[in-house]
Amino acid sequence: MSEVKKRSRKGAVYIAIQGFDDVMVTPDLVNDGVLGENLDLSYNPQTVTTNEFTNSLDRRARIVGGFKATLNFEAYLKGSGLPGVAPEFGRLLQACGYAEQVISTAVTGTDIAFVNATGKITAAATNISGFTVGTALHVQHADRRVQGSYVVTAVGAGEITVTNEDGTAPTFPNTAAGPSVTLRRGISAATATAGTDTSATLAAPFAATDQLYRGAPLLLTGNPATPTLSFVNDYTAGRLAELTDKFATALSTSTIASVPPCVVYTPASDNLPWLTVWANLDGVMVKLFGCVGSFSVEAQAGGAAKVKFNLSGLYDSEIDQAPGATAYDGTRPAIWRDSVFEVNRRKIGTSKLMVDTKSQVEFPPNPNGGEGFDPPIIISREMTGSIDPNLSTVATQDIMTAFRSGETQPIHARLTGGPGAVPGNRVGMVIPAAQYSDAKPTDRNGVRAREIPFDCTREDGGFMLCFF
Repeated sequence: MSEVKKRSRKGAVYIAIQGFDDVMVTPDLVNDGVLGENLDLSYNPQTVTTNEFTNSLDRRARIVGGFKATLNFEAYLKGSGLPGVAPEFGRLLQACGYAEQVISTAVTGTDIAFVNATGKITAAATNISGFTVGTALHVQHADRRVQGSYVVTAVGAGEITVTNEDGTAPTFPNTAAGPSVTLRRGISAATATAGTDTSATLAAPFAATDQLYRGAPLLLTGNPATPTLSFVNDYTAGRLAELTDKFATALSTSTIASVPPCVVYTPASDNLPWLTVWANLDGVMVKLFGCVGSFSVEAQAGGAAKVKFNLSGLYDSEIDQAPGATAYDGTRPAIWRDSVFEVNRRKIGTSKLMVDTKSQVEFPPNPNGGEGFDPPIIISREMTGSIDPNLSTVATQDIMTAFRSGETQPIHARLTGGPGAVPGNRVGMVIPAAQYSDAKPTDRNGVRAREIPFDCTREDGGFMLCFF
């Protein structure tokens, strides 16, 4: 009987956050899977080649030391399908030096009904008072009769009136109370106290905490008259929100701002977790623990974006074990079309956006440990990226002056095409202060472009990812 062959297509990766760096936990083989591809695993044994005496020209066998395992794989950049609920790979981002901030408040009731003719959402007893005028909200109906994101335009006793996110009339059917309904909001709407064409000074309930909302989406109504989505490029303790967009009419005290329910990932330097990572190779389960690492994101115009993880950790064991009946998120990745790409608040064409967080890891030596090392830690980070925007006139986009002077400029992208049009599966990327390291004119298939590598210069704020 021939040996059983193992197939590369058949596999799975499971992740779980550890309570301690050196204590492996057991991932849930149903709920802790991350859908990915192109798995690459290495044990990196610390071997010693000796020059010991022998009675021949051949040397003695190497001495095998401790393992410094690495695991690399790729996943498509996509959300969970519900705003305010983290994506499958959210824990991987945390282990790669990022903090996860869930901006979402949910109320659930069986007394919530929908009236098509008036665009009203009514609740006999459920408290919906937090959904003030201008608040962005998401509806999750148990039988999916009503599912989507809306904006509150009026409030009354036990009821709110809404429009679609673009200001058009909602098309949800008349739906009686009975099934469970969940309404989610991020930050309830507040009227700005001042504004410019690139910023708004907000008020409570927005918190007076430096950079709390950096990288988050901001839905603006009133002024502009049509609901408009932007992203927070910078946020101060004085509630001044600098935005990724430039508005034709300056924002003002007529502007109402709200954060839709979302999950934001921001670079961090403290309280970073370790992961247990189990990789199933068609029935062979490889167990690693104490894993941390780095990730990169690559988006191609007209295509789906990917996130590539490079993890380091300690080896535990290999066993024969079948994969679980893994329940992955049902979403498919957003397509970078019908979307947004801006450099210094101007829309411009590009074929790509690449960002690499470049976290450096080190295994602290410790002969008391099972491999002679402690689990790795992240010791530094040097974020870089690259774009190749179409070559524009100097009057339109003066890249060279910014490059020569060392000026930093914001770069912003949204992936909202195809499956990315669904709330909870939309992706936003914010680079508040890109400093160009070159601006080389190039030929991209007969079209003049610039190859622009850049550094992401903000401390603990170089590159933010948001799912909304």
